[in-house]
Amino acid sequence: MTLYLQLACYSAEGSKAVIDGGLAARRSAVEEMIRAVGGSVIGYYAVTNGEWHVAALVDLPSNLSHADLGRLEMMQVATGGVERLSLLPLASPEDFDSASRAGEGSYRAPGKA
Repeated sequence: MTLYLQLACYSAEGSKAVIDGGLAARRSAVEEMIRAVGGSVIGYYAVTNGEWHVAALVDLPSNLSHADLGRLEMMQVATGGVERLSLLPLASPEDFDSASRAGEGSYRAPGKA
């Protein structure tokens, strides 16, 4: 499984649905969609300041391709309730530190010999 931070900005239509039906109903809809692909929602939060309306921590199967992830994003935007969505992969500090160092030192900045 791979952890992701999902950030969403509701459209005017989606914002109205949240006001009318509550944010918990939206969480349930997202949980259902994520469960359908074998994942789970670990947390779902209103963002009360900034350019995003919702932040969710989701655990998705590691075998999902970039195309699968892109389709998940598009499915949410296609409903008309979400204006903008970003699905960001997360890595623990330990995973980050132990990540492959292939290519390290081989990149040269433009104009550097």
